[in-house]
Amino acid sequence: MLKKITVALLAFSLAAGTLASCGNKTTMESTPSESSSKPSSEASVETESETSETTEVSDYTAKFVYLVAAEGSNQADIQEEADKLVCDNLGFHVELTPMTLGSFATVFSTMMAANEAVDVTPIGGNNFSEGMSIGWIANLTGYSEYLEGAFEEVGDYGMVGEINGYLCGIPVCKELNSPYGLLCRKDIMDALGYTADDFVLDETDPESYYKLDELFEAVSAAYPDMTVLGSYGYLGSVPAAWVDAPGNAFGVLEDFGQSDVFVNWFETDQFRDFALVEKNWYDKGYMSADVTTMTDSGELLMKAGRIFSYISAYKPNTIAEKLSQTGYELVLIPFATTGIKPSLSGNGLFYGCSTAAGDPVKAAQLLNFVFTNGEINDLINWGIEGVDWVETEDGLADFPEGIDATNVATHNDFGWAQPNQFTGHAWVGNPVDIWDQYREYNDNLLPSHALGFAYDSSAVLNEVAACTAIMDQYQKQIGLGAVADVDVALAEFNDSLHQSGIDTIIEDKQKQFDAWKAAQE
Repeated sequence: MLKKITVALLAFSLAAGTLASCGNKTTMESTPSESSSKPSSEASVETESETSETTEVSDYTAKFVYLVAAEGSNQADIQEEADKLVCDNLGFHVELTPMTLGSFATVFSTMMAANEAVDVTPIGGNNFSEGMSIGWIANLTGYSEYLEGAFEEVGDYGMVGEINGYLCGIPVCKELNSPYGLLCRKDIMDALGYTADDFVLDETDPESYYKLDELFEAVSAAYPDMTVLGSYGYLGSVPAAWVDAPGNAFGVLEDFGQSDVFVNWFETDQFRDFALVEKNWYDKGYMSADVTTMTDSGELLMKAGRIFSYISAYKPNTIAEKLSQTGYELVLIPFATTGIKPSLSGNGLFYGCSTAAGDPVKAAQLLNFVFTNGEINDLINWGIEGVDWVETEDGLADFPEGIDATNVATHNDFGWAQPNQFTGHAWVGNPVDIWDQYREYNDNLLPSHALGFAYDSSAVLNEVAACTAIMDQYQKQIGLGAVADVDVALAEFNDSLHQSGIDTIIEDKQKQFDAWKAAQE
């Protein structure tokens, strides 16, 4: 798999025709040399004409891996624009490597194990221990002088990726966590005479979720050829919407992180209640029979007109974002009234560097650049200005005349998965102050008792791997209600987790948390 990816990337680089060969290799573990130059803040705001005259471009090429909803058809043009932008501002070349979430999840561990030379890359908070143990994730602590701009952008959360002095990455700029809700097509809701106010749900009352049966039955009767509830999301699929789960799902703090005692999420009443609600919907035929093997997102299924609703996390601009992604105006029915600011605030997704980077200083400079430069964030999110998008009079991004979601070459609307969407343009349909709304939203989330705690699972990697395999076998089927008996399936699931070492993981997590908490007092 990795060989195929490497060959494909090489072919892409040659086709782009803009990348120069790399210079001499060092490692990210190296101490920054005195001769390495730090980009000044003035350099980052120079005009194109100024930088083209003053910046001497080296032959070093930094590889930048980033996440996209889908690769655009004009990726070669985006590569060319990005290379010119980085050359003008930093004085070296860049090679873009876009990956979808599915592809990245599949190859990331392989990239680490193969010691692939990547300069800047996404890193999941759950990958920290693995990356540290094999020495592939770079410790950014020694390169903080090159990252001042990035730390300023991220603010108080700049160090949430630190474990015992090892800074694994910088958190992306987005909502720090999201409650869950049901996203429904507004045109169908209107046709059936329903509004979101007809379905007030409460996470403390599991029975309230059954109110949705009335809506689902009405949709099923009026649109018999449409799947009522689509995609692979389900109530218990992301514990961080309900509990705090530092590092992994094996050991959580209940009540939106207001507890100090770690428990097994899959043995809680809440997970069982959610599974029973989902089984009710599954048995009534509101979901596809093959939902447990489905890989298409709710956005993709709704855009194709195949589903009425899907479960998703939500945030301040969800409705505008989903309109762009699906082509439909949606209605949000919240599943919870509380949003938690968990230990993984910002840690869910980071961008960092690898120790295999050819030039550690240039890798750090590129990392700083992608967190501070709006042009690069717009480019990888919206595509090429004037071709894929234009700036409106009020400073938002919109399609150029004659271009829309059906014929645009690149349009990701994936800012949450990129380094810093706040430096770029918000899409039309959002309030002009949407990024300020995000900051206010983050400030109002309920802080977990473990906020700032980073769990190091390196001592229990074998147990984590074994429990992950068990979770992959059971969780989705149970969570979606696609089992004959929820209680029987849960018993089998939890027995297997105990045999695989979940109690050892929880004990280790509790010990680290207690020590961390004591140090805060």
